[in-house]
Amino acid sequence: MIGDVIKIDAKHYKTSRNILPMLHPFLQNTARVVLAVGGESGCGKSVTAVCLRDLLAETGIKAAIIHLDDYFVYPPATNHQRRLEDIRRVGMQEVRMDLLQAHVDAFRAGQLFLDKPLSNYQTNEIEAERLDTSDARVLIVEGTYSLALQSVDCRIF
Repeated sequence: MIGDVIKIDAKHYKTSRNILPMLHPFLQNTARVVLAVGGESGCGKSVTAVCLRDLLAETGIKAAIIHLDDYFVYPPATNHQRRLEDIRRVGMQEVRMDLLQAHVDAFRAGQLFLDKPLSNYQTNEIEAERLDTSDARVLIVEGTYSLALQSVDCRIF
């Protein structure tokens, strides 16, 4: 997501180092692995995803990250305003879970590129980007509702 600042320090890598050994069974048994990192807002999902990607790279395994925030139906400021107008709008219905699931399935099937949405905080627009997954062995999907995805190898809360 354009405009999202992720601050990482040593303690974040420590947490991800503790998670990494739990991923070994998945990495040994599956050609392409999908991880979901979920939790409440501000709990460190993005940081954990980035640290896991970095630590996997140190072992020679390339990972790509998808941020669930890019899959919201409305751009960031618009979505926030809609929530303020009616709290019942908060929930999984705000997210294009069908498209996110399709991208997870496409990655697992070996697709080399994912043409995905990209939220831009500065312009309050949803743009597009092509994510190169050609040499990625792991796809990390991080976001509040990512644990609800099907065909995920490992869920991290």
